[in-house]
Amino acid sequence: MISLNNLSVSSKLILIILTVAFVSVGVGTIFDNISEHIQEKESMVTESLMIAKLTSEYCITPLDFEYQNEAEIILSKLAIIPQIHNGIIYDARGEVFAQYNRHQSIVGPDVFPRGETATFDDKWLHVVNSITYNERTLGTLYLRVSTDELSRIVMSHLQSMVYIGIIVMALAFVLAASMQKIISFPITKLTELAKRVSEDDDYSIRGEKSGNDEIGTLYDGFNAMLEQIQIRSDERILAEEFLRESEEKYRAIVERSNDAIFLVDLKTGRYLDANRAAEILTGRSKEILRTLTTRDVTPSGAQSRIATLSQKPDTRGFSEVEYVRPD
Repeated sequence: MISLNNLSVSSKLILIILTVAFVSVGVGTIFDNISEHIQEKESMVTESLMIAKLTSEYCITPLDFEYQNEAEIILSKLAIIPQIHNGIIYDARGEVFAQYNRHQSIVGPDVFPRGETATFDDKWLHVVNSITYNERTLGTLYLRVSTDELSRIVMSHLQSMVYIGIIVMALAFVLAASMQKIISFPITKLTELAKRVSEDDDYSIRGEKSGNDEIGTLYDGFNAMLEQIQIRSDERILAEEFLRESEEKYRAIVERSNDAIFLVDLKTGRYLDANRAAEILTGRSKEILRTLTTRDVTPSGAQSRIATLSQKPDTRGFSEVEYVRPD
């Protein structure tokens, strides 16, 4: 799995925008679907109670005069409403007076609350309505209503929201891919500038900021850093040129000196360098002297002098030294 830290700035910005959009659309879809479900349930309850109330009013006369066939004819009209699967009229004694069954007969509830009630279970809405006339309770109407249509409406709404969410995510991706350049382009440009400075070792390059925001401040700091590095680089170059000129002047003075001048390692006694007068004095070239020590060239008293200088490097004085020439 690719680490988020290894993604480019533009990819991170797009990912952040898409994540926010996805969460927003997802949460909005959930709440909207819940709200739609609640509204559809309330609408279903209202419609079912209205149907139960109207049916109850039509059943007052058949129930009061015990016209069972008429009551069943009235209940059969419920067939035009596909959601209603069963309808049962109970008389005042709680016995079945008439019933309608779309597919199969059922046994209704044993106890009925008074007035209008509607309760849901897993797949059904159970509606109960008291049949009354002149404050007399003649019986009870029970309807069993399928919630399949409710589920279908909710699922259809959810599918629509999912399609809308996909369209929104696609638009969010297009906008994110376009608008992320506002932030990523200056950063990418600064990254390329830093790479050029590193590869070309050119500290005279400067970045041009596009605004006064945090990225603009980053550009100012980067340019200030390059300016300080360039100043120090120029100072170092000048110092190196000055040192080189000083060494050349020193070498010229040493080479033109009539006195023999040696450069000796105090620890080993080995010759490191010598001028022309030293070559004439010892009868050896610089190359040969660099392979010798003071013991090879000045055997008489030279070692005590070298020992004194190694213990006290700032020792100054005069003394005579004999050199053994090869000839």
